[in-house]
Amino acid sequence: MLNEFPCDVISIKPLTESIAQLCVKPQTVFTYESGQYIEVVHGDQNAYLSIANAPHDNQLDFHLFHAADNAKAQALLQLAQQKKQWIIKGPYGTCTANHLNNRKPVIFLARGTGFAPIKAVIETLLAQPASMPMYLYWSVKTKAELYLLNVIEAWQKQHKQFHFSPIFTEETGSHIPPSVILKQHPDLSNYQVYVSGPKPLVMTAYHDFSSQGLQREWFFSDVFSLDR
Repeated sequence: MLNEFPCDVISIKPLTESIAQLCVKPQTVFTYESGQYIEVVHGDQNAYLSIANAPHDNQLDFHLFHAADNAKAQALLQLAQQKKQWIIKGPYGTCTANHLNNRKPVIFLARGTGFAPIKAVIETLLAQPASMPMYLYWSVKTKAELYLLNVIEAWQKQHKQFHFSPIFTEETGSHIPPSVILKQHPDLSNYQVYVSGPKPLVMTAYHDFSSQGLQREWFFSDVFSLDR
């Protein structure tokens, strides 16, 4: 059974009307790898959240989507605001930066706050002396939902191997964007792909990318993880 880690809530910052960035600091050392997620313990409102930053100073960032109809997320936000403390379990997940091959270009596909674990992985990869070409595709409805665009723009300026393409679903009329990626990368036999988002997106991406040469061992998504 995994230990529980009490965490102090350091800050709560609104990123959009329905997404907040929460920074917490575990009261004891919490070890994890970029790309992993945790469970927030809160009665019958337990929820899984991806860690949105690479390991640094024993602090954890989360991107909490707290729409009005998301009771679980609303409860977690209120807990952070009122008690200034979370209790977490974990870490979980095997889709980490350490499992990526630094000799293969990598395509990242995020939907909404699925950007969180991808952000952590990219931070780790960009900190390495040499890293593979990286292509980030972030699927959102409108540009206003690119809630950390300034971070991405800084990556683009500082790292020539990093490339970014937003996918605006209000323009494409589809919430399944793999076809957009395949237009730019029609042969995926030498690529690895990391997908973070709803299960329909993940399954469609796996089907479409596999048909274009992507090997199963180089497709990463926690939807395929066995330990969640």
